[in-house]
Amino acid sequence: MGPEIIVVEDDPDMCSVIERGLGQGLGRVQGFQTAAEALAASAKGEPKAFLIDVVLPDLDGFTLCRRLRERGFGGAIIFVSGRSGAQDRSRGIDAGADDYVVKPFTLGELEDRVRDQLGRKDRAQAAPGTMSGRSGIVLDVALQIARWQDRTVVLTARETLLLAALLRFGPDRFVTREELYAEVWGEETGGALNAVDVYLGYLRTKLARLVPGGQTLIQTLRGRGFRLRDAVAGSRLSKSAH
Repeated sequence: MGPEIIVVEDDPDMCSVIERGLGQGLGRVQGFQTAAEALAASAKGEPKAFLIDVVLPDLDGFTLCRRLRERGFGGAIIFVSGRSGAQDRSRGIDAGADDYVVKPFTLGELEDRVRDQLGRKDRAQAAPGTMSGRSGIVLDVALQIARWQDRTVVLTARETLLLAALLRFGPDRFVTREELYAEVWGEETGGALNAVDVYLGYLRTKLARLVPGGQTLIQTLRGRGFRLRDAVAGSRLSKSAH
């Protein structure tokens, strides 16, 4: 039986601290110093989460994250890194990560962040396996992949839940921030509604890669909310604008 949580950290002392600390409350946790070791261990079981440092001896963490998503890993991926720049955070999210924790941190904080992402995954996997709508977008919830014709993009857990909500409500109705917050964050407290705008921004950027011209597929109407527009119409609008 393989580990439930895999830690990839090149510092053996830090790796051991995380492994022991999280293992007390989160089950089987195993640490590795290289990406190759972590990938080999993941092939022996079905881990729920990866905690990845950016700097590794054999492969940078961003590349490891992308490879995991390309292989169909749908669990949580959290970067745990001393690199705190906005560009590094953005690269992590773009690579397919769900969260980015900056060192130094407390084990309690890290455990809370892992539990948060595992709960999000459970809610995403409780949704239908494949969803689609008039937009032309097809969402594979389990794999966290959005498709349009022959193009695909990898999504994070939050992005998957947001897109699932927009597909479920359909293009005939605007969805409010409050409704989207409830769909993605559920019963969680202490969050801010502007988190919806932040993650919609991430989702907009990724969906723009699916259609010719990079047309924005998520329409915003002040005072009413958001909806997913028609992808084909979006492409025609993009072409006619030039």
